[in-house]
Parts: sequence; structure tokens; C-alpha cells
Amino acid sequence: MEALRLWTEGSAWFSNESGKKGLIKEGCYADFIVPSADYFSVEEEEIKDIVSLLTVVGGKIVYGDRIFKSLAPQELQASPEWSPVNFFGGYQAVHPVKEPLPWETSVTS
Repeated sequence: MEALRLWTEGSAWFSNESGKKGLIKEGCYADFIVPSADYFSVEEEEIKDIVSLLTVVGGKIVYGDRIFKSLAPQELQASPEWSPVNFFGGYQAVHPVKEPLPWETSVTS
């Protein structure tokens, strides 16, 4: 629990944004994710495999995958055009999300 608090509230402190970031409360930025697994119930070695299925920044959806893909904006191509990400994928290709997630159902916009 302490590690998660340091990752959220602590990061806000480093960017001089305490009270605006790192908490889910009125007056804070509306930035959050829906993780692919429950951080508090997975084995410690599996924490590194958790990825975002939905990312909201400033109250707007900026990324969606799997059941949230229909809500996501069009993905941008990596630049420059010859970037390996365009051919092999980004970090998410290294640790694929395990199939299926028990709570998954179709989500529509």
C-alpha cells in the first residue's frame, strides 16, 4: 500500500502538484487508469505485468484497450516512420495481458 501511495501522491510532490494530482477527490485532476489486474490481490512478481486497459487524462479518454478499445481515440503512429515501435509494438508487447479477465464484458461508446 505504501508503494502505491508513493507512486501516486509522491509523484505529485516531485512535480510540485500536491493536492492536484495523486488523489481521487474533488478539485484534483481527473486522471486515472483501469488496470488489467487488481494491484492488491496479484502476486508480487505479477505487479510488473499490470497494464492500463483505460487511461483518462483531464477527464478525457486518451487510451483504451480490449473491452475499452471502442472508447479510445485513434492511435497515432510513432515517429519517426522507421521507429521499431511501428514494427514490433511498444512496451505492452513485452508483457501481454493474460486472457481472459474474469470481469470483462463488452463496453460500447
